[in-house]
Amino acid sequence: MSMPKGQFVPFAFILSAVLVSGLAFGLVAGGAVTPAQAQGPLAWSHYAVTRFGTEADIPSSFIAQDAPDAGDGRTFLSPDGSGEIRIYGSFNVLSDTMKAYQEEQLGYMQSDGFTLKRQQQGENWFVLAGVEGTDVIYLFVKHGKDCGPELMHHMRLKYPSSNMAEWKPIIARTIQSLDGPCP
Repeated sequence: MSMPKGQFVPFAFILSAVLVSGLAFGLVAGGAVTPAQAQGPLAWSHYAVTRFGTEADIPSSFIAQDAPDAGDGRTFLSPDGSGEIRIYGSFNVLSDTMKAYQEEQLGYMQSDGFTLKRQQQGENWFVLAGVEGTDVIYLFVKHGKDCGPELMHHMRLKYPSSNMAEWKPIIARTIQSLDGPCP
């Protein structure tokens, strides 16, 4: 980090830069966070789940939460705590097709109070978007193009509906970067 010459830099700024860069370069339980190329006004880090190989870019300012014991992914909170990104992998043990897995995930979400507003699917991916109370929930799931649906890579975002414009570039970048291997 370069310091501006002749300007006073508050200690809190230095400390936050050190903490963020430590998160961006360090290993975290259940995966690794590494710097990703900055795009637009947001700086990005790349997170990879060690157990499943699921990976995606997340804004560097988001705060990693404790990893679950299963080591299947990680939740990152927005700086103000109002939104979250979850990146995780899972085996598809109950469904034999992508469509069946999509219906299974929708059922789980609806049992938690989710109301579906939009869904899309492709050959190896699907999106479920809707609301839960005043929050927008966006789930993107895919598997490798040369794979079957045995191993799924997930990105789940939750944010206040009033912040939709702020989250659009986050959704676009995270979806574009979500990837992972075949089992």
